[in-house]
Amino acid sequence: GEKLARLTGPRAQEDGLYTLVVKPLNGSLAIPDLEGLYDLAKANGLETIRITTTQEILLTGLSREKLGPVRLWLKSLNLPEAADEAKAADLFGCLGTSTCPIGVVNAAGLVRELEGIGDTGNLKIRASGCHNACAQHHVADIGLHGLTRLVHGKPMPHYQFHLGGDMSRPDGLALEGPVVPARLVPKVLDGLISAWNSRESQSDSVRAWAERLGKAGLADLVKPLAAVVHERAHFAVRGADHERG
Repeated sequence: GEKLARLTGPRAQEDGLYTLVVKPLNGSLAIPDLEGLYDLAKANGLETIRITTTQEILLTGLSREKLGPVRLWLKSLNLPEAADEAKAADLFGCLGTSTCPIGVVNAAGLVRELEGIGDTGNLKIRASGCHNACAQHHVADIGLHGLTRLVHGKPMPHYQFHLGGDMSRPDGLALEGPVVPARLVPKVLDGLISAWNSRESQSDSVRAWAERLGKAGLADLVKPLAAVVHERAHFAVRGADHERG
């Protein structure tokens, strides 16, 4: 239900048929969701449902006549079409400490917190629960990877920002940005996106914008948003139904 994000719309295939792309929030589906998709596929003669590395579900081989009925069926399963795709966040993360034994922070919990973030202009935002980059944070427009920092002798969950990943260029790994406490990531990310949206040169890519600011400029931008408050809450990361220290 609430974890299901958006339908990105029909895509034309070379054979004259169409593909619908369903994007569950963070790739998460419950058993009733899967049963509903199975019933939909069986009723519409779909022999294959494909899953992508970016946590999307592809319903392929649809005729134009079937697009409407299938979309209505998806809506009945609470798989709605995006109201404004141009402003929707292209967002996902790995599962982090919610299930992963080597996770450092709960990236899945962070993604749920970021679901309602403001106008991202469809930036690619990726969150990995550790440096292993299962969510491909290092090639995202804005990437985050989890780590810990000692604060008053205790490990506090943090994320490092990465900006301007671009797989189309040889040096396309994102630039390393500031490190902030995990609990402050939504606030800092919102501030970065606001700064990006109001950038002086609207033709700049995220990479060009980040290079223009430089590490010092990015640090100055983030500093007032990420002043560490040494509260107990900062030593825990929000999880699916509880907090993990």
